[in-house]
Amino acid sequence: MPKLNIRQDRFLKALLESSTIDEACTTAGINRTTGYNYLKDPTFVSEYHALKEKVLDHTTECLKRASEEAVAVLTEVMNDEKASTQSRLKSAQNVLDVACRNRK
Repeated sequence: MPKLNIRQDRFLKALLESSTIDEACTTAGINRTTGYNYLKDPTFVSEYHALKEKVLDHTTECLKRASEEAVAVLTEVMNDEKASTQSRLKSAQNVLDVACRNRK
């Protein structure tokens, strides 16, 4: 499979970080027409989707790790007899809410 050229690569990365295609074009230092032409190129689109998937996978993994830490904190507060009753109840409620939502 052919690789992207430097300008396409720069635009590809800018697309992932920008709110709009026009903003990505500006960030990548290309004109709008060039950016939109890249978006019609099957190789570019394939690379874009692959990179976007990789970024989403990484984000999902980060969220999984953070959620494990969050559950540990909630459990710690829930079981801490020195914590206020309100804090313990709120932690228990959060644990139950998430557990019930994830069953579906």
